[in-house]
Amino acid sequence: QKDAAPTTAASTLVETAPIVGTLATLLLDSRADPISLVICGDQNKPCRARDALPRRSITLYTCPELLSDDVETSKSQKMMDCWSSLQTGVVNTVGEMGKISAVIFDINAPQEMGQIVHKIFQSGLSRNDLLESEHVV
Repeated sequence: QKDAAPTTAASTLVETAPIVGTLATLLLDSRADPISLVICGDQNKPCRARDALPRRSITLYTCPELLSDDVETSKSQKMMDCWSSLQTGVVNTVGEMGKISAVIFDINAPQEMGQIVHKIFQSGLSRNDLLESEHVV
């Protein structure tokens, strides 16, 4: 019996990208022209979740201030600044493209981005204006 190759973050990421694309295709096929919101990590690094999607998407990269080591600005202030700019961007883009059918997180997106996206959709009014009534997260 051969020893299996060790699993690394890179090999997992390569294996995951086709799965994301396949799942997105299966789940969104019933919609005429679905729009996905893809949350990525650092803008200067690959975002395999976005690259795997065969459809139109809105890409949110992690705000640079969340990636910086600036100790003069509190983490909560960095998150509020990021939330404010991303919310405006999402609202404007949805106004141009249409409502979001799927929200997909790339493996490189930090936990703070999940918290920020949750806050964007936390309000019922915002959620109804931005998301299709049937959506996938």
